[in-house]
Amino acid sequence: PKALPLSPRQLSLYSRYVRIAADEPRQTLGVLISLLMLSDHPALVSRSELTMRNVNDLIEESPKLSQTIEWLRDIQKKGEKVLIFTRLKRMQMILQLTIEDQFGSGIVAGILNGDTPVAGRKKKIQHFERTEGFSVLILSPDVAGMGLNIVAANHVIHYTRLWNPAKESQATDRVYRIGQTKDVTVY
Repeated sequence: PKALPLSPRQLSLYSRYVRIAADEPRQTLGVLISLLMLSDHPALVSRSELTMRNVNDLIEESPKLSQTIEWLRDIQKKGEKVLIFTRLKRMQMILQLTIEDQFGSGIVAGILNGDTPVAGRKKKIQHFERTEGFSVLILSPDVAGMGLNIVAANHVIHYTRLWNPAKESQATDRVYRIGQTKDVTVY
């Protein structure tokens, strides 16, 4: 995978967190978590209201989000389906907001996380699978580890990388179940 540069806002915040870790070693774990969130999107470490944000600004502030939108445009051209994994609920919201804005009113980017009731999970997966052509489902990797089979998708984007490679593989395996007939691409 190609390395993406930090946006100017991310770089500024990154420098600030590194100074905090250097000055206050007890804060190192918190700083690491903040850096993980910052690498996904700077809005995750600020308390700004997401619904008030311009989607183009959200994309510009995060090269990772911009790259994801590029990948989604390519997947859309193929008329295929994609699962996006991130454990961070605010990032799930940013992805949903951005995808629905960038791909039009016909695209619903559903979210499955620990807040989604079991019955709601089944409905969202069925809607995702029955939708013709391009479709996006945003999932927490923790929910994905609960025996879900989503072979309608053949693209997997690990937006927020996990510190446990086994859990990441388990999330990817949701599309490698019996019944998968397409080649699978993992980003």
